[in-house]
Formats: sequence, structure tokens, C-alpha cells
Amino acid sequence: MTSVLIARTELQQALGGAPSLIVLDGVAGAAALQLEGLTVWHASASPEGTLLHRGAKAPQAGLIPLTLAMPGLLAIVAPDAGAAKPIAAWVRNVSDVSAQVVEAKDAAAALAPVTKLLLRSLNDTQARLGEAHRALAATRMDYEETRIAMGSVLRTLGNRPPVALHAVLSTRPAPLAAQPAGRHMRLRQRPGLPVREIAALAFHLATAACGPQALLRVRLVAAESGRVLGSWLLPGQALEPGWVTLDLPSPAPALRETALIEFEAELGEQDQLSLSLEDLTSGHEGVLEVLEGSAEQKDRALALRIWTAQTASRFVLARHWCWDDSGISLPEAGLPYLLPEASWSDTAVLEGHARAVGLGRETPRPIAVLEENTTTLLAPPAFHAAGLDVARVELRLLAGTAAQARAAIWLRDPAQLENPADPVLNRPGTRASGWRDFDQDGRCVITLRLPVTLEQAVQVVVGVSTLQPQTEMPCAIELRSISALRSGDKAEEAGPALPAAVEAVTLEAAPRFERVVLGGQYGDMRQQSLDVMVQGLSSGSYRWRELRFRLNTDEKRGASIEIRQTRGWPEVFETWPGSQTDLHGPFFDFGAGDMARLAARRMSRDGQLVTALLDLLPPLVAASVAQQPEAALRKSAWLAAAEQVAEAGRRRLLPKQQDEPKPAEKAAELRPVAP
Repeated sequence: MTSVLIARTELQQALGGAPSLIVLDGVAGAAALQLEGLTVWHASASPEGTLLHRGAKAPQAGLIPLTLAMPGLLAIVAPDAGAAKPIAAWVRNVSDVSAQVVEAKDAAAALAPVTKLLLRSLNDTQARLGEAHRALAATRMDYEETRIAMGSVLRTLGNRPPVALHAVLSTRPAPLAAQPAGRHMRLRQRPGLPVREIAALAFHLATAACGPQALLRVRLVAAESGRVLGSWLLPGQALEPGWVTLDLPSPAPALRETALIEFEAELGEQDQLSLSLEDLTSGHEGVLEVLEGSAEQKDRALALRIWTAQTASRFVLARHWCWDDSGISLPEAGLPYLLPEASWSDTAVLEGHARAVGLGRETPRPIAVLEENTTTLLAPPAFHAAGLDVARVELRLLAGTAAQARAAIWLRDPAQLENPADPVLNRPGTRASGWRDFDQDGRCVITLRLPVTLEQAVQVVVGVSTLQPQTEMPCAIELRSISALRSGDKAEEAGPALPAAVEAVTLEAAPRFERVVLGGQYGDMRQQSLDVMVQGLSSGSYRWRELRFRLNTDEKRGASIEIRQTRGWPEVFETWPGSQTDLHGPFFDFGAGDMARLAARRMSRDGQLVTALLDLLPPLVAASVAQQPEAALRKSAWLAAAEQVAEAGRRRLLPKQQDEPKPAEKAAELRPVAP
């Protein structure tokens, strides 16, 4: 029997099922058979066998044997029946069906029989389509009758008392535990049981001292399909040492899959939580899988208890049950789910300036503009994050210098906000990424692990900032995309690598001010002073109604800040930090060389005042010198002096990234510069 070869690139179309003909060499004008919706395959003889190809010229490379039937083959067109025998024998061998042979010297003679075959195929297709429609209608009727019958049966069974649970797994806790890493913990446990008919499970807490910010999510998953069969969300007040039992509203369906239990904890600053390990060692497959956190002994499983019951034998009100989460299939690991285009129009600008721009039919996206303002904060709408655990934000620099720009993101619980445009960034449970730089191509991608929330919803706030005003060359930064994905587990590490999600410390609100007034510019050629009054200064939870300071420049000492304790100067310090006095009274001054002694007090209220002043110093000076022509003439000198003091403060007092930190070191408190 002859062998049939085909180009690797044409294999998919040959097996696609579309109506087709095989035309042998010797049939004149075969191109005339190229009718609409009909694929013509030319059969050419070669030393290796018969080559099937769609073009007029047979390929010479990339050939593979065709050992499967062509489902859409109508006929073989050959100059005579003898020439068609080898290819007809091949068709019969691979499909157990004899192919129709059309004898024709040229295409004109083959058109009539080929048309009849096409009409017959069309009639057969219509008949099969009618049969499929009737079968579908019958199936839907059967399904509806079954659904009604099942509902009646379930209502009957629901009026009976719940049957007793049957224990299928019971282990004893050991004085060993799995503990969180910092404020987060993620565990996976395969109890070695099928998931069918599981009605309740219990785990043992070795320690539990949690406040209202703590949340523990537990999921029962069908391991092979990723379907969530049970989901519970326990607040911190419900966590106590000892056994914690969780019921399913009704026993899990009779799926032939393996049970998998997932634990994910989100804790407050002072919370303590640990899960007990069992008292016996486990085999390799039954060992606890620690995705985030630590276990005191690596050859143990969690202490668990599991009960089963027959399907539809129990209907109970399950505590801490999440109806929205149960029944879903977990997303494919590494697959990003993008924020819909329609949501971009609802983006709120919390601070700074932004506009929506789209080219042609492209959906307009927010573009932050940094000129006199040095920070812009954007808050797109919140999204539902069930089954997802990593947020990913991509920004692109459209104008400006990459070395001047930086970006960061916050993740907030919408339930904690007064409204979607709430500017407060230190609500409970908020996470921040820390400053990230743009690469040389003007691109910045930030990933951050999503927090666990009661409503399973998260709002991403995106901040872009520059170290100083960009009046000559404004920065324009596009918020390109926001997405969320499920990170892979240890079993999936061999697959494509996911961007590392960075955990962040608790965020403090950015320092800001309401108004600045220039009191005057004084001095001579050797020493100059700029007198500035700031109104409505705030940093985190602290607020100062007024702050007066002087920026001094001296040929010997350089730039420094002066604050006095005398008439006409608002009292801003709880404990006066100065030790010097002159004819005008006590004063406190500090310059670039004094930051080391100030660093020890930066966490106090007075330290926060100094930190906020240093953080805002360049924009405060820029805004004040613009109010008087005499001061504006020395604007560059005043800005250089402000930047000298502010830069020294950033190195010692303000959180700042190193040049190239490792991914695990990129978590830092985000404190964007406000205008």
C-alpha cells in the first residue's frame, strides 16, 4: 500500500472536516475545481510515496506521514479508475470507508459529478443537524424533568433530621506547629482521601490570639479539577486555641477526585496564630505543603479530623461559609485577568492631575501628568478577587525622563472606605509596594500579593511621583493595565515563572499641606534666609495647623532649617528639641550634617513633623518663592538649598530603595511627595 505524506503546516486543515477533493496528476485544469467552501488537494507521486498539497507545487521539506482519515473527503478525481486505486486503497485502510472516485480527464468534466456530491453532502449535513437539534431538545426536557424531580426529593430529604457524621480521619495534635511568616501564612494539605461525601472537617490551633484585622480562609478543593467545594472565612474573633470545626451545608458531591485543603491567613500587627501538626510522621504525599510560613518539622501533616455523610443526607447552616466562593473553579495559575475597559472611565483622581487619552478606537486610559505637582494618585474601581492572590500593575512613561519617575501601588479593602474616592491610605489592612523605578524603556511593572478581605474585593490605588517639580519637561505616565492572577504552587514551579509578589509594611498616609505663604527674603552676600509659613500640614494621623520655618544658606555651613520658640512662631513641638538661644530667643536649626541625631526621634510626633517638612521642602520652597519677584530671581539657588537638606533627610530619615534591591527587599513604606 502506498504511503501518503503531507506538510506539517497543512495537517490541521486536512483533518478539519471541511469538504475536500483529492485531484491526481493528469487531470487538466484542476484549478477550476477551487469552488467556494471546497478544498482541493493535489496528489503528486514521489519516491517516498504520494504527496498531498494544496498549492500547485509539491513541498520538499517538513513532510510527515498522514495516517488519519480526512473527515471531509468527498471524492478522488482521477483521469481513470486505475490511477486512483493506490490512493483509494489508502483511504479505505485509514477510515474503513471506500472513497468515491470521479473519472475525468479535465476539471470541466468533473464539475457535474462533484456538484452532485456537494449537494448530497449538504443534504446529509442538514439531516444530521436536524437530528442534533431534536436530541438537544430531548436532552433539555430530560434535564428539566430531572431537575424538578431532584428538587422534590431534596425538599423531602431536607425535612428529615440530619444523619450522623461518619469519621474517616482523626489525628492527634503534637506540640509542633506551622507558623506564619510575618503577618501571612499559606498552607496546602492533602489528607489522602477522596473528596466525595465530605461533610465536615476540623483543624487544631496551637495558638490563637487575634484581633479584628485577622482573617483565616479555608478551602476544600477537588485537586484534579481545581473546583472549590467548600470555602470558609473566619474573622479573628472566631479563632481560639483548640479544635475548629467547619461544616459544609450539604455533603460534597460524589466526584472521583482527591481532596485538597488550603489555608490562607492574614494577620494584624500583634496577632499570633499557628496550626498544630499531627503526632505521627507522614509519607511524602501526605506531608504539609508550606507555600508561605514555616513548619517546625517538615515530615508532618496538619492535625485534621474529617467526617463524611451520604449525599443529600444533611442540610445545615454552616458557620463562616462563603456562598460566593463555593462552586467556582480556581483560575489557571499564571493567567492574568485584566480590569475591564469600561472600568477605566470610573477612575478617581485622589491627588494631582490626570486625563483620559485613547488613540482611535482604543479605550481611553488614565495618564498622570507631573508638572508643578510631584505626585498623582489614581484609584480605579474595586474588583472581585475570589480565587486570585496577586495584583499586577503596568505603567508606561510617555514623556519625561525615566530616571526622574517612580511608581507604587496600594491595595485597599473597599469595605473600609467611606467612598471609592476616599483619599485616606492608612485604613486597616492596606498594603503598599514601596517605590519602584522605571526601566530604560520607560516601563514599570509592580506585583503585590492581594490581601484577604471579608467581601473578597480589592481596590488598587496607583501612585506616580517625581523627586522634584518637572516644570521644564513634564512627566506623562500611562496606567497601561491592572490585572490579577493566581500564583502557582510548588508543584507548578517547573512551569512559566511568575513575577514575584512583594509584601509591604503598614502604610502611613502621605504628608501634605494646604497653603504656603512667603514671609520674606533677608540677608546679605554671605548669608540668606527665606521665611516661610505653612498652613494645614499633615502626616499620617498627625496634623499641625501652622508651621513657620526659615531656610538659611551660609557660605561656611551650607543650607539649614531654622525653627524658633518665640512670639509670632506657632508652637509645633511637644518636646522642644533645640538647645541654642540668641537675642531673639530659643531656636532649633538643623542641616545636612544633623540627620544622624534626628533619626533616633523620627517615630515620635515631633520626628514625624521634621520628616514631613523634609519630604515637602522642595515643593514648599518652589511654591513660596513664586509669590515675590525678588525671591523668584534666586529660585534656582533656593531650590538647590532645599534639595540639599531634603536629600540628606531622605538618606537618613525617609524610606528609600537601594540601587538594585532584591525582590524580597523591595517592600518599603510608601510616602509620596505631595505638592
